[in-house]
Amino acid sequence: MNINFDTLNLLSVINRLRTPPLRYDTNKQKEYFSVVSRKLGFSDYLEIPTGFELKSKGNRDIQKIKVTSDNLTMACDFPEKMQFDLIKKNFEFLIKEFFNILTPPFFLFQTCVIRKTVTTYDGSDTRKFLAEKVCRIEGNKLQPFGRPVHTIGVRFLFPPFKDNKTEFNIQVESLVRDIKYLFIENSANFFYTIRKEDIKNILENLNVTEEFIDENIKTFLSQFK
Repeated sequence: MNINFDTLNLLSVINRLRTPPLRYDTNKQKEYFSVVSRKLGFSDYLEIPTGFELKSKGNRDIQKIKVTSDNLTMACDFPEKMQFDLIKKNFEFLIKEFFNILTPPFFLFQTCVIRKTVTTYDGSDTRKFLAEKVCRIEGNKLQPFGRPVHTIGVRFLFPPFKDNKTEFNIQVESLVRDIKYLFIENSANFFYTIRKEDIKNILENLNVTEEFIDENIKTFLSQFK
């Protein structure tokens, strides 16, 4: 019932950048849509009360941008044919054009969310792995709930410390729609100001978020055999 990390699969990448409260000119919003659409194929433009949304669909992957008065959110869901490096390259282009066209002074902080799935070697129920191996819940100890358990999971919050201003919020749980899969999420906050010249730091923070899954969480879960 060990975890097979060769099956580790990227499910979603979200990059959220918080700005000071701003009001964007509608013409500038449409110019941004026009520029990024020519390169990345965004097909839908929707004005919302505090900003706008852009969306595109590939064969399976979905790319989304949401701009409000206080944040820029970029997301890529189900990136079946998009490698992580390509997603980061697209994010870099979106951020550069956001600075060039909509001219925010800086970003206050960054949140990166990376979601992945993984299976056991024998494709068994991951609820059993988490309950018996990780949480040491055995036998009839779940009976007091008086009903079946659909999902089991654990959560860890690692706060900033010393000179490290990064917070990791980790969820590891059986996937609701298919219990053969273990769902892993790292929602990381980077609490420092980011300016136009620091865009490379934004991309490096995405790397740090993924590495915590691929290295630290992998090492943690590999202990349970």
